[in-house]
Amino acid sequence: MPNGSVHESSGGLRFILTNHAIERMAKRNVSVSDVAIILDTYDIFHTDRVGNPCFMKTLQDGRTIRVVIAKESSPWLVVTVVALD
Repeated sequence: MPNGSVHESSGGLRFILTNHAIERMAKRNVSVSDVAIILDTYDIFHTDRVGNPCFMKTLQDGRTIRVVIAKESSPWLVVTVVALD
């Protein structure tokens, strides 16, 4: 379920965080700014087994984070954030 706040990256991408994504971000110490950076400047893009777009990036602090977006959502709905370290 989305929390309702629409965020915008410096590149103009609009996204909403689900409650699940917010919980995972808090647990993994990932900020909204980190999510925006990943969406704007990802290193790797792929889709998961159900077709959701996944954006991965290694941040300046060395952590590799994957942001998963609900397919066909507009603005983009961030369903989860995963730390891959």
